[in-house]
Amino acid sequence: MNFKLYYFLLFFLSSCTLYDNKNISNNFIEIKHQNGSLIVDEKLVNKIENEIPQNISLFSSQLSEAIVAKVQKKQLELYKIYREQYFSPWLKEKSIKLEQNFYRCLYCENFRVICKKDYDYIKNNIKNAFYVNKKAIVVNNTFLKIVPTNSKIFQNIKNPGDSFPFDININSRIRVGVPLRVIAISQDKYWCFVSSHICSGWVNIKDIAYVDDGFVKKYLSYSLGACTREHAIIDNGNGFINFAEIGTILPLEKGKILCPFRKINGYAGIVLCSRANFKRMPVIFCSSNVRDIAFQFLGQKYGWGGDFESRDCSMLTMDFFSVFGIYIPRNSKGQLSGGYVFKSQENKEGKILKAIPWLTIVGKPGHVMLYIGQYNNKPVLLHNVFGFKILGNSRFVIGRTYLATTSKNELLKGHYYSLLNIISHMKQVALE
Repeated sequence: MNFKLYYFLLFFLSSCTLYDNKNISNNFIEIKHQNGSLIVDEKLVNKIENEIPQNISLFSSQLSEAIVAKVQKKQLELYKIYREQYFSPWLKEKSIKLEQNFYRCLYCENFRVICKKDYDYIKNNIKNAFYVNKKAIVVNNTFLKIVPTNSKIFQNIKNPGDSFPFDININSRIRVGVPLRVIAISQDKYWCFVSSHICSGWVNIKDIAYVDDGFVKKYLSYSLGACTREHAIIDNGNGFINFAEIGTILPLEKGKILCPFRKINGYAGIVLCSRANFKRMPVIFCSSNVRDIAFQFLGQKYGWGGDFESRDCSMLTMDFFSVFGIYIPRNSKGQLSGGYVFKSQENKEGKILKAIPWLTIVGKPGHVMLYIGQYNNKPVLLHNVFGFKILGNSRFVIGRTYLATTSKNELLKGHYYSLLNIISHMKQVALE
């Protein structure tokens, strides 16, 4: 890259932001908001990551043969539950009333308050939506939105915890092949409100296709395949059809996967594609398969709600378990619900160390981590995190998936952070 161009772009982008980027060096950047700042220090992030080896094999080997045998014995039972949940939008009718509350004083992607014209358009799109009751399927990787608009929406750009990347209009990213029930269609007919096995929301109608009872009956008769490779191309032999990632689930038939697409009449068709990178569900739960799946998450950038074709903390744990046919809810609160609640900090590390590696989620409502074993008698956690709250409302940005311990870290001079302090819940999965 031309270095003059590089420095010009750096200066230009810094001057165009609403924030004050005065403290910039090779390793340290502080992006100031009115009520806090984002602190980026790659050198310090690397130091934190290097506290323990970023080596999944060291921890997948801590999965005991006895635990593996217990899970494998239950896998078909767990997979049956998974299928029931996954296909529930087709199997169970759900009455959902559209949420009409949409507040005016929110910010969109240009960091300005949503203008009255756009606000009224969105409001009327919801108010004048008409109810339907149709089964459908996702044909393009897309998003379930809180309100029907492509705009990003931020609660408060003055506060780093309520600004980028926390687009509160994203309920969740949703992948090709997911069954849906269409509840309503917006006034402009561009959006539809749907329920899925993970959550509900507005989705672009171009990203779904309707299905009839014949389609559903045949689809339900197939075995399911789970994608076991990130950024896998779905190819029918004549070229690109779609792309998949860990968490994508499609039916299998005669050594092929069945990928849905939207026909001109709005209904779903099926194209047979290569089964490469897909394995029959449930994938056998064992240390080597755990290692192969988890390894691919390391270093991936953070994506709130699945934005930027990435993951947030609870999407990582959900996708990890889905490969093995183990169903867990989509959000952090749901994933910890019904688990153990720590009443104090006393012996918290010891209690985590007694938990089952790779089958225990720890954290708090708002952030979850997967306990995967121990290193130097400290719990080791796999998680994807945007940043840690320090200095009031400021955030120290990590922005990716890494292996962490509960050790106390000095993020900035005199300011410490420990994951142990935020852990309030612990939930065992599969063998509870």
